Amino acid sequence: MALAQSEAPATVLPQIIPENNPDINEGEEKQLITDADKGEGAGEVHNTGTYWKAPDFSKQESALGWTSSVFDIPPGFHRRMNFWIDIYTKYTTHEALLHDAHYLDIVYKILNFSDIDNNTSLSAYEKSKAKKKRIKEEKIKIREQLTRIQKLEDTPGKIL
Repeated sequence: MALAQSEAPATVLPQIIPENNPDINEGEEKQLITDADKGEGAGEVHNTGTYWKAPDFSKQESALGWTSSVFDIPPGFHRRMNFWIDIYTKYTTHEALLHDAHYLDIVYKILNFSDIDNNTSLSAYEKSKAKKKRIKEEKIKIREQLTRIQKLEDTPGKIL
């Protein structure tokens, strides 16, 4: 199966070129951009003649080792893939998930550490320690709940 080539127009990429020194570091480049934006100093924006357009993958069928199914998710991995997609798309760096070790898609608790992260009176070490303490407390609660459910397994009427 061939992918359609984008018909979007090509975009010209500008380049910052200093008057006297073509080899500049990142800090100097930022300054040149700032100076150029102010209309001052050592930088000019020039058209490099480099154009960007979306890549054309239509001829990949004949490439060594490439097939249209190369990025398909193997059978049995969909739940695991969905877990990692959720990790990188749904949750922030201020959150942690307590999940089953074998069945990653079973999430027992989502912990929010925003209050700890935003507490300016705590050092980085104290924040880390507070997060670990909260995780440990929540794991104990979950373990107790799961143990209780396991003990009541033979008598489902007592679970409620």
